[in-house]
Amino acid sequence: MGQAEDVTLCEELRPILERELARGNVIKEGPSRGWPKPESVFVALRDDSVPDRGLPEGVERSVNVDPHYDWGEDYFCHWHRHVLVCGAPRRR
Repeated sequence: MGQAEDVTLCEELRPILERELARGNVIKEGPSRGWPKPESVFVALRDDSVPDRGLPEGVERSVNVDPHYDWGEDYFCHWHRHVLVCGAPRRR
């Protein structure tokens, strides 16, 4: 049986994750590999994030209003295709 792969977020999203964990947010899913792309890493936090003034280069934050997804906002790294999602879905 092989060793479990060490799955971590990219260096662009890791500071956002660490900031959220330090303020009391909790990982509810992940980190896991394979969504939305095979090379992606996905992490879901229980609570909404507290957006910072600026984002690292290559990172985009968006608010989710699509009822097919079970989170309220996401941070996506365009370079690594890693995703950090937070909170509950928004209602239109």
